[in-house]
Amino acid sequence: MTNRKLWIFALVLIMAVSAVSALDLPNPYKNAKEGDWVVHEMKGGMQMRQTVVAVSPDTVTIEIQTIMNGNVVHKQTMDQERNSKPDLKALGVKEGGPEPKISEDTLTIKGKKIKCTLIVTEKDDITTKIWLSEEIPVNGLVKTEMTGKEAAMSGVMVVTDWGRGK
Repeated sequence: MTNRKLWIFALVLIMAVSAVSALDLPNPYKNAKEGDWVVHEMKGGMQMRQTVVAVSPDTVTIEIQTIMNGNVVHKQTMDQERNSKPDLKALGVKEGGPEPKISEDTLTIKGKKIKCTLIVTEKDDITTKIWLSEEIPVNGLVKTEMTGKEAAMSGVMVVTDWGRGK
């Protein structure tokens, strides 16, 4: 996957997690603490490290670093409302279309069984599966899979490490 495709894939996943977090699902932001962090990895060695850098009653500020071959190639901050309204379009839900499929699942990461909520959406021939858990800090994202007819729109991102802050 080229760097441009990796960036697009990562951006779509971040938007999807932001939208999912507002549904009646696990809310990973409600107990966020400054210093919480998580690292996700995608095929090709690209990593994304997210760290909570500030917390207020209404907002969690997250620093996002994109890392390639051990080097930070992009850094940005993003404010996430603790209780934002869902963006159903970002989830792949079309007006009058099917609702996301939501179920419970368990994944094993770093030898630990993690209870997850699995959300499956379909939009424009792209199926997205998102596993969320309040056990994973920052955004609750455990794993995402995106598959489409075009190989350019397929990919997997999995949590590889995480920790709690102050």
